Amino acid sequence: MEEEREKMLAAGQDPAFLYMNLSGMKFYNKNSGFIEGDELLKAFSARLAYVFGKDYCSQFGSDRFAVFTQEESAPTTIKELFRIWEEENTGDHLPILLGIYLNRMEQTDINSSYDRAKAACDAIPATHQSTFQYYDTAMLVNAENQHYILSHLDQAISEKWIQVYYQPIIRSASGRVCDEEALARWIDPVKGFLSPAEFIPALEEAGLIYKLDLR
Repeated sequence: MEEEREKMLAAGQDPAFLYMNLSGMKFYNKNSGFIEGDELLKAFSARLAYVFGKDYCSQFGSDRFAVFTQEESAPTTIKELFRIWEEENTGDHLPILLGIYLNRMEQTDINSSYDRAKAACDAIPATHQSTFQYYDTAMLVNAENQHYILSHLDQAISEKWIQVYYQPIIRSASGRVCDEEALARWIDPVKGFLSPAEFIPALEEAGLIYKLDLR
């Protein structure tokens, strides 16, 4: 892949990394069985290789696939894949969700490029139609912030960058305080104020929220 990218760049072309999955594969297996599910994946693999060329496609596992292609031709080729897949699978059609990372945004190692394409794919809202989405600057900033939060959590706790504030809860009928709510605030020496909307979901997704709860 590295060699192919260098060849493409030397030819004045911009590489693009595609990551995709078939939406609803889990339910397809449940309703039709794993043997039928495997046949569907084989059929999709064949269509993918036909459109992009077998040397530029791979299966990451299950219904997850990756493709290396040119940025300029990518939108047209993707739409062609969507068309073929929909026409040939009208009865058992599963939408293709596809994320795109453009090499010109920032050249990273191959694994990181596909991680970013996957992030774009995972960010696509639930839909019944095949669709694609580009990895953008907002996703890049979010990924960098998430990495910073996870790698600095222990330091933030030990050095008290994270403070707990108690907000009174007042009963409207009597006007008296009946309880209190604990609110976490992360004041970072580098990033400044980090909203709970930024660090709470990141900790929950990584399974590290317990560290904050135990504080």
